[in-house]
Amino acid sequence: MATHQRTITKKQRMTKSTNLSLQKISFIFSLVIFLQFFNGCSDDPKDIGGNLLDDGNTAQLDTLSIFAAIDSTVRVRTNGGSSRLIIGSSNGKEAVSFLRFATSSAFDTLKIDSAKITIHLNYFPDGTVQYNQSVNFLKVDSATFAKISDLRWNTFAHATYDSIFSSVPRPLPDSVLEIPVDSNVVRAKNGFFCRTANPIFGFPSLQRYLARGTKLSIYYSYRSMPDSSDSLDLLYGQSLFIANADSVANDSLIVQSGVADRVFFKFNTESFPKKLTPIIRAKYFIHLLPSSRFEMNTQPLFIQQTLSTATDSLSSLAIVCDSIAQHTYAFDIKEEMQAWVNKTQTHNGLILRSTSEGNSLDRFAIYGVNADSSLRPRVEIIYKKSP
Repeated sequence: MATHQRTITKKQRMTKSTNLSLQKISFIFSLVIFLQFFNGCSDDPKDIGGNLLDDGNTAQLDTLSIFAAIDSTVRVRTNGGSSRLIIGSSNGKEAVSFLRFATSSAFDTLKIDSAKITIHLNYFPDGTVQYNQSVNFLKVDSATFAKISDLRWNTFAHATYDSIFSSVPRPLPDSVLEIPVDSNVVRAKNGFFCRTANPIFGFPSLQRYLARGTKLSIYYSYRSMPDSSDSLDLLYGQSLFIANADSVANDSLIVQSGVADRVFFKFNTESFPKKLTPIIRAKYFIHLLPSSRFEMNTQPLFIQQTLSTATDSLSSLAIVCDSIAQHTYAFDIKEEMQAWVNKTQTHNGLILRSTSEGNSLDRFAIYGVNADSSLRPRVEIIYKKSP
């Protein structure tokens, strides 16, 4: 019995010794890992987040929110079409496109048997696909063509243009649309306007030389040889689109592509702290109303500084937004805010614009300075407090 008791005691001592050894090993292992982590982060802790720490390695940061004090919608009559043309009518808006294919005077001696314009659809802002209405082709005279780059909706709407052809588009697979035309369209040396009551749709402009680009296909024969025939595809030329715009209420802030409407914001510089150096971060936040309609894009908006009191005098630097949450966007204006606070740069205001201003009909409704404080345009600043 005594022998048995001694055996149990010996086993207990061995178990206790083993447990202590394991605890020591675990402690030493944890200590080694901690020291490696502490020493391995950086030879100089300021290499990582150095701007966030003071000389005593203690954060001395503070935050500040400043609301915009002035806002307005600025209407800039423009045209678009560097990569996309738009035609159609819906939701109170209409777009008309101008096209001028690079044709040759050689066509004057040819007999045009048939022709068609083929387009590859790439824009459906209303999600509606209907093409049962005719596309009307309106003749452009030499005087209008000479000023085509300056054309705006107001000019177009107050002028009269002769209709040279009209036809109903033929939908084909793969979002292709075929529009039959005649010799009058082919021989329109100054180009033509396309106008339709169909829902708005877009397609590549003539500046976009794509395999699936817009083309004019001509099937012709020689007058001297009526039995011979040939065909030619024209892909190049000049093009643009113009669009109308809804009137904007005085209490509304609208960014409208294709017109274009932009939004002007300005801060009251008297509200800027006198000592705000250095600024670690400055983000400008805006919030969109649910009525906004635009192509899904993580960076649909950008801002520019105004260089003077004139809202069309803009800095060449564009600050593109970051998507923070649904209908909430932020712009990094750290350098600009620091310059305004230091008075090395005058704050004349900011202009908010659409990144697809010339290639869509995107519409953004913005909460303004009179909105609830959670939705009001503001800049949030993180800065290092002075000692």
